[in-house]
Amino acid sequence: MKPTHACASRFRHIGLLLCSLTVIETLQAQTPEDSIALTGAAWETVETDNGLTIKSVDLRLFDSDQQIYCVEFNPQLHRLQLKQGEKRETVKRLGKKEANAEVAVNGGYFITKTKQAIANDFTKIDGVILTAGGGWGNGAIALDSAGRLHFIKNLPGVAAADSLWHTHYPNVMGAGPMLMYDNVQLIPLNYGDTKRHPRTVIGIRPDGTIILMVVDGRQEGADGMSPAELAWSCRMLDMSSALNLDGGGSSALWSRKHRVINRPSDKVAFIRIPRKVGNAVLVVPANSATN
Repeated sequence: MKPTHACASRFRHIGLLLCSLTVIETLQAQTPEDSIALTGAAWETVETDNGLTIKSVDLRLFDSDQQIYCVEFNPQLHRLQLKQGEKRETVKRLGKKEANAEVAVNGGYFITKTKQAIANDFTKIDGVILTAGGGWGNGAIALDSAGRLHFIKNLPGVAAADSLWHTHYPNVMGAGPMLMYDNVQLIPLNYGDTKRHPRTVIGIRPDGTIILMVVDGRQEGADGMSPAELAWSCRMLDMSSALNLDGGGSSALWSRKHRVINRPSDKVAFIRIPRKVGNAVLVVPANSATN
């Protein structure tokens, strides 16, 4: 028997109500308790020197265990440098190969079916385009000739509309998604991808402080974050713009003083095995020469 018009209408209303309740439940994933937990967290200082600080925190967030590491530095005292060799190497190795590097994190996505270091998204280092386009990243970081950090959103659209969009920047690294841009959170709380993984982020605060953040995951005591949880965390940590870099087993934080600081998720038996990645983002003294 076919439902009457009134019944069909009621079914539609019920369906809309259920969808609304689902959205509301998703939007409530980040609670006031989460805000208090993150903004009031007791961070442990791992390292601090000349305007650069590395800190970490273990806390309950989004009803899950989180292990977060943050590098914060003054761009007048330190600057970023992009690094990519001929072959894939660990973040530690890429950092150690640069004599002045103090800190390194993994960079953008890369082609995994080869031992060569081939970026997945647009990549330009020291004026040389290493990867011209393609990939799935929707944003990028760029360093101008003075070393200042810029964020570029809608990367495929920019590249398609203006093939010379990158000429002002000798260094560009594509990745994504863009999490924050000009104080606007771009990943909504009801974002479709809810899977938690290790993550790496580069961001900037309104006062110019640059942030490198690594979130551990896929292991006991560290569940990782979804894209929406990551974007929300960036906003709570006062990042005005932030770009998601490669993650998963690639997420790694190295410092010259403390070596690999986080706990990479890849392992053989009980031994953590840092993944060989395509490129890295380094922090070097502001007055150091560029190779």
